[in-house]
Amino acid sequence: MSSQNKGTLEEAGKIAVEVIGNARTVSALGIKEYFQQSFTNTLKVSHKFILRTSHASAILFAIAQASLY
Repeated sequence: MSSQNKGTLEEAGKIAVEVIGNARTVSALGIKEYFQQSFTNTLKVSHKFILRTSHASAILFAIAQASLY
């Protein structure tokens, strides 16, 4: 896992912990949408990276399996 991907996942985790820990405050202030959008935007970066690496891994796995025959 790259350091950039790890960093974005850590940031998303921090946002989730902050919202869960302060759920009453977030609800009272009506900023649930802000945190939801922030969490989603943080995970989009990680999602793009994971999709790229999963395709590469799948292709390499297919080549490795095909080379056995």
